[in-house]
Amino acid sequence: MKKGDQRALAALGATGGEQVRVPRLSVTPGTVAVGGALLTDLDIVNTDDRAHYVTVDYVVHHVRGNGRGIPKVFKLTVLGLAPGERRSLRKAHSVREIRTRGYYPGEHAVDIQVNGLVKATGRFVLNT
Repeated sequence: MKKGDQRALAALGATGGEQVRVPRLSVTPGTVAVGGALLTDLDIVNTDDRAHYVTVDYVVHHVRGNGRGIPKVFKLTVLGLAPGERRSLRKAHSVREIRTRGYYPGEHAVDIQVNGLVKATGRFVLNT
C-alpha cells in the first residue's frame, strides 16, 4: 500500500488514479525549524465522468547527511469522489526529532500521491 503498488490498491477497491488531478498544492511555511510544523493544503479533483475511490498519501522526502532525499509515506485519507467532484484537504505535519530519524538542513520535498501516482510536489526548507 505505502509503496503505491497499483495491483494492491486495486485489490482494495482503489480506482481512477489516472483521472484524479491535484491542481493546487501549498506547503507552508516555506521555511521551518525542527520542532515546528508544516501545513499541506491541496485541492483534489475527479476529472472523469465516473465516480472513483482513491487513496491519498503524502510523501516527505527527508534530506539525509549525504544530501540525498529519503522518502517517507504518510496516509492522508481514503475517499470517494463523484464525477467532476473537487475536495479541499489539509494536513498538519510535525517536524520533530524521533529516535529513528535525524533531520538535516536543506530543501525537502513533499509529494501528493493518489493511488500511488505522484500528482503534485511542494517544497520547504528545513533549518536545524
